[in-house]
Amino acid sequence: MSENLLPLNDLQILVKQVETEKGDHDPSLIRLYKNLGDAYKHKLEKGENENYQKEQQQAIVYYSKALELYEILERPSDLNYSNIANNLASLYDDQEKYEEAEFLFEQALELRERLLEKDHPDVIHSLNNLAILYYHEERYEEAEKLFEQGLELRKQRLGENNLDFAHSLNNLASLYYNQGKLEKAECLYLQALELKKKLLGENHIYVADSLNNLAALYHNQRRYEEAECLYLQALNMSQKLLSENHPKIANIVDNLALLYSHPGRDISLRERQQ
Repeated sequence: MSENLLPLNDLQILVKQVETEKGDHDPSLIRLYKNLGDAYKHKLEKGENENYQKEQQQAIVYYSKALELYEILERPSDLNYSNIANNLASLYDDQEKYEEAEFLFEQALELRERLLEKDHPDVIHSLNNLAILYYHEERYEEAEKLFEQGLELRKQRLGENNLDFAHSLNNLASLYYNQGKLEKAECLYLQALELKKKLLGENHIYVADSLNNLAALYHNQRRYEEAECLYLQALNMSQKLLSENHPKIANIVDNLALLYSHPGRDISLRERQQ
């Protein structure tokens, strides 16, 4: 069986075995460390984690080991290196370690632009990731330029009926929302939500994400009843799909609590959930 298909525990045993028998600098460990990092990251994305922060840190440890081994062995940076750097950067971005994330995102983008066509999905993915980082750092003009570039490239390469295009719509909508361009944001959020429902069905975590985003926009516009309805849909869906300690659930609960704190909306979250 390929190690890509091995359960996480079996991968860990295999890594220990290689480290013991062949040493910490055996070239095969690069692939094994990456696979372990991927396994933990996949669990986080699927909401199958038992302890989000602990397992997030485990993914960081293994991706970091893979990159360190590239340097120790003086191996040339390749597409596999760019994939590891990109995944590690995403985890740092989630932890708000923006300086570390930016360095790795830029490395991944430079490699992909050099080794692939400019409209290759991996190049577009790197542009989008760097734009998300700029967005988190409130570098909105830089983020907008990259989001729009990525959206146009995805439209040209893949068309408008795919999940990547939906993600691009959602990201640009979030940027417009934070810039106060609420009408533009609502239009794109609605497009992204409908496309996700069409592609994934009504009961998917990406649909819940879009519901939460749209609810936040309505909340900002004081459209409280519409916001409440969407928040509750997002919460109910997320609680069914994710582990109870997942940050996305905490985010929706916080949003609902803030909504109920407004004058005239003083029903407590606990009472509404009973």
